[in-house]
Formats: sequence, C-alpha cells, structure tokens
Amino acid sequence: LDVPCEVCQDHSSGKHYNKFSCDGCAGFFKRSIRRHRHYLCKNKGNPEEGRCIVDKTHRNQCRACRLKRCIEIGMNKEAVQHERGPRNSTRNRVLPSSQPTIFPPSSMDSKLSLPMLTPFPIFPSSFPLDLTLPSSSHNFNLPSTAAKILFEMLLWSRHTLTISGVSTSDQISYLCAAWPGLFLLQGMETNSLPKDQLESEMERNGGEGQDVVDAIESLRALNLDVTEMRMLKLISLYRDGTIMKNSLTIQLTAYQASKYPSSPRRFLHSLAASSTVNEESVVSLFFRPTIHNSSMPQLISSLVLNPLMMVAAFLPSTLPSLSPTHTPSSPHPSSPSPLDPSTSLPPSSSPYSNLLPISTLAPREPKVENWA
Repeated sequence: LDVPCEVCQDHSSGKHYNKFSCDGCAGFFKRSIRRHRHYLCKNKGNPEEGRCIVDKTHRNQCRACRLKRCIEIGMNKEAVQHERGPRNSTRNRVLPSSQPTIFPPSSMDSKLSLPMLTPFPIFPSSFPLDLTLPSSSHNFNLPSTAAKILFEMLLWSRHTLTISGVSTSDQISYLCAAWPGLFLLQGMETNSLPKDQLESEMERNGGEGQDVVDAIESLRALNLDVTEMRMLKLISLYRDGTIMKNSLTIQLTAYQASKYPSSPRRFLHSLAASSTVNEESVVSLFFRPTIHNSSMPQLISSLVLNPLMMVAAFLPSTLPSLSPTHTPSSPHPSSPSPLDPSTSLPPSSSPYSNLLPISTLAPREPKVENWA
C-alpha cells in the first residue's frame, strides 16, 4: 500500500505516532518533542511567517512550520513521551571482526553474480589498519570521525575500482560524483554515526544537515543487512556506470525480494535514502571546519593521487592549501613537504594519534597506481 506522508507527501513507511509519515518526518517529530524544541519560523517578521511550504523538497527549510504541520495533522505527542528507547539490535551489527568479503557466502543466487564482483577483502592486506571506531558515543569527535570514514571509504573504493580495471582518472570521476551517499553508507556500515551526537552537531550548526540526519535515520530504520549495505555502496560507487549500476540494481532487487518478501518497497526506500542526500549538507555537517572554503572533489582528487594525504590532510598542522590558487604538488627534495615522512606530527593528544605514522604508509615509488 503506497500511502504518502501526511506531513510532506513523500512516501510513508507506515504509521508513526498515529499518522502515516516518512521516516524523516517521524524522526524529526520525535526529536523535537523529546527535546522540547521551540523553533522560530525562517520568515519571522514577514507576512509569510508560519506559512512556509512543507513538502518533500522544502521540508528541511523551516523546522517551525514542519513541526507545526506535524501537530496540525494530529501526530501524537504522548506516543513520543511513552515510547521505549532504542533496542540493541544485533542484526545490523555489520562491523567486521576480520577481513570480510563483499558478499557473504551463499548470500546471492549464483545466476545473479557478476564475474567482476568476486569476493575480495574490504581493505587491502598492505594497509592493515584498525579503522574501527568505538560504538560508544562518549568518545565521539566529529572531525576525527569524518576523517576516518572518508579514509575507509577511499581505501575500499580505490581497491574495488582498481581490481575492476578502472583507470585512476575515472576513479576520481566516480568518487567525486558518488562520495556523499557513499560516505554515509560507509559510516553506517562501520557504526560510526551516533544519532544523538549528530543531532547535537546539527543544532550547533544552525540546523544545517537536517536532510543528512533524516537520511541516516531512514537507513537505520530499514535495519539493512550486510549484503544490502555493501550492494548499496557498489550502486553508489558505480552510479555513473550505467551497465554496472543496472546489473547491481537487478541483483539487489532480486535479493531483497527473496529475503524480505513482505517489504516490496524496501529497494526504493533504501536507494532513495542513500542517493538523494545533498552534498553541501554533508560538507556543512562533517567537513566545513576542516576544509574551510576548499571543495571536496578537489580534496578527493588530491587524496587519490597522493595516498599519503589520507593521513596528513586532516591534521590541521600539516594540511596543505587546497585552494584553486595553490594546488598540491609532488614533494621535492629541496623543498620540504608536510607529507614528507620526516615531518614531525602533532603530539599524541591528536585525535589521529591511533593511526599508523605517515612513514609506515609511505610508498616505495612516487606514484601509487595499484592498491590491490
């Protein structure tokens, strides 16, 4: 049954607090009521005050009118107050304890398997880093978390694309187009995005990033299994590769139809949540304090071409300028570079002190073309 959300007219995921609503509006209503939020209309003082458009496209623009709409349609505040806390589900604990493969054994029908998607480790053996983030939100540090997720995402993506024969220039194009959704999926897979902390960061950010938090909560509500999560990552990565994307879409649709026959819209919900997030919102929430006015495509390109920067680029004391007027160049013996292994790193109090030293990751050749 395809019933629209009574708040924003997006696809609803069922009844929440007595009304049909999407996961984004249900999550927004719950957070607002639990935290006793009182929002100001973005048009305060104007004739349009209190009459902002609340639909799928504009729902994140005015929290006051969105909450007003939730209340007007009859969403039940009491249902929020008496709701149980989140259950500790173990089905979605996809954090790997060893070197996992892209698809678990027997997770897919052999007729649906593509030759180039044979199992391989998520991280190359030449990079034996323990990048697992603590599940406890008490140790949450947003810049450190964002850097680690990006590091993991690039390692996995580079390895995946390299063994598939994709050139370095095409890898950069794929990653620059796919990174926002891929970043969120990587963070979800490694259990690195604590809900309460993200909401706090969003509120400190003046409300920017609401659509990112909504997308994360939509994915979390689906309770995706390991196979779904990794296939969504592949679909995001190959979003500009029509043939590969279509093949992966067929595989995921067949898998979900077989394993979750009672959720016919599961594919649409999972794909929408992972592919419609706004790039600027992700930058604003996770990276703006770190990269300032630089662009993420420029940073990603630099990291792909110079893997050493994956460790060094987010350390404030060693970050080279990424502005258009100062593009990173290869280190020269007569001109010390912040990426040189001999360059001193910040003290152990840095949130990155648990990463291996740069000298450990230094390639033997100036250019790294194959990470497999």
